[in-house]
Amino acid sequence: MIPRVDPRFNFLFLSVLLIFLPLILIWAKYGKVLRRYRKTLGLSILCCAVFGGGWQYLAIQQKIWGYSDRILGIWLFGIPLEEHLFDILLGSLIVSVVLIVDTKNA
Repeated sequence: MIPRVDPRFNFLFLSVLLIFLPLILIWAKYGKVLRRYRKTLGLSILCCAVFGGGWQYLAIQQKIWGYSDRILGIWLFGIPLEEHLFDILLGSLIVSVVLIVDTKNA
């Protein structure tokens, strides 16, 4: 059973549950392989943060989308903190999986 969470933590809780925990499991199993690709991971995560953040900033400014009061309320560069974490965590997860699959197919 999933514990009841304050609505302000919903997005953050889901990001941790659905992205961060799988990322930890992947790194626990394939950390030795992934450490060889530190630069690739770092650059990829930076690109995810910069381009994802830029995309979201523009969408928020153009009122394409917005956020309810169900966020922490901490904003960095015009974007909620949860969104920055989401970009970084999801980018890390995707790049880690791609590197593992590519290494296994090599």
